[in-house]
Amino acid sequence: MLLPYTSDRPPRNTPVLVPILILVNFLVFGITAMMLWLRGPDTPVLWYASFSLIPNSLRLYTPITYAFLHESAFHLSINMLFLYVFGSSLEDVFGRARFLGLYIGAAVLTGLLQVGMVYMIPGADRSMPILGASGAVSALVGIFAVRFYRSRIRFIGLPFSIPAVALLAIVLMGEMGFLLWELVRRVLAGGSAIGAQSTAHWAHIGGFILGMIFAQITRQVHAGRREYLAADAHKEMAQGSPLSAARRWQAILREHPENMEAEAEIGKAWGLAGDKEQSLLHYKKAIQGYFQQGNKRDAVLRYREMSDLHQEAVLDAPLLFAVASAMEEQGDPVSALTTFERITAHYPGAREAEMAALRTGVIRLKRLNDPDQAARQFERFLEQFPQSDFRTYAETMLQEARGRSQDIAPRNDIGGGRRPD
Repeated sequence: MLLPYTSDRPPRNTPVLVPILILVNFLVFGITAMMLWLRGPDTPVLWYASFSLIPNSLRLYTPITYAFLHESAFHLSINMLFLYVFGSSLEDVFGRARFLGLYIGAAVLTGLLQVGMVYMIPGADRSMPILGASGAVSALVGIFAVRFYRSRIRFIGLPFSIPAVALLAIVLMGEMGFLLWELVRRVLAGGSAIGAQSTAHWAHIGGFILGMIFAQITRQVHAGRREYLAADAHKEMAQGSPLSAARRWQAILREHPENMEAEAEIGKAWGLAGDKEQSLLHYKKAIQGYFQQGNKRDAVLRYREMSDLHQEAVLDAPLLFAVASAMEEQGDPVSALTTFERITAHYPGAREAEMAALRTGVIRLKRLNDPDQAARQFERFLEQFPQSDFRTYAETMLQEARGRSQDIAPRNDIGGGRRPD
């Protein structure tokens, strides 16, 4: 049997929920094995009878609990291996809460589908327990193949990888082949229907199909396309083709206008291509968009990137003030000071210039411990903005700066004078 062990689209963030689910499944199996060893077979049989999905003895909770029970260590290991390989990347893109809901929902739906087929098929054994996470894992495989349609899966023992879409087609056809074989076998044996096969093939098939339907409804193909376009754009940028990269980012932006990464990357691409006007246009949109989304970190990063490409470029006063304030919040007073000073230099008559001049003094006094320069800055502020609403505050800061400057001077004189000749 071919066993997958990785894909070429591993999770970008360390999975948390998938390892927990795997641990819970192994823990349940371990408890069952311990009960078998300590108390004999009766207790595990009762355990499985109470928590597995039995068509003629359904309980409210069993459509969930059955997915955490497995008939053997091999059955459990296979399911958990598939859960790790395919579930980890899906947890990464969906988030933990949504992924958990997806996993439990898939387990419930595929389990109930198997129960329904047992009732529909004449002669099927309705007392046989249905158990295992195979249905839920099959749904994950279906979603993965649609979401990461260009991904390839590596298998133990195979020197080559298999496309995820091809894997989905193979296992789907395989499950249908098993069902057909069960039908032929039962007919040849004189049975009237598929009957009580040990494997829940209907849950597997239903899981694959449900996963693909869910992925289509939630437009995972489009999300995957954006991701692949971004990967191709980064590759082309690294290969020195910024205009080709810009076209791919433009395609992403047409589908997802709120994607500020695409907006900024277009600015970077045009900048590397030598078109300063287009570059600044997209950079400014990106920085503004990041602030609107509350993402100050990326706004500052893109401003720095823009400044490296276009050293003389200046944003609008309000946006530049937001960048400077974000720098100060992020613990970079030197960069904040430089940016505030750019505001006072380029927009001397703007409202933001008044605030920037005041913040410059405060940073020098409070963050950089330079009371002399701070005092000079507060003096200039009071001269430039005599009617400012913040005049009282500036005067207070000026007095504090002068006082701290006088305190520092005597200490500098102690032992700091010239040595006698």
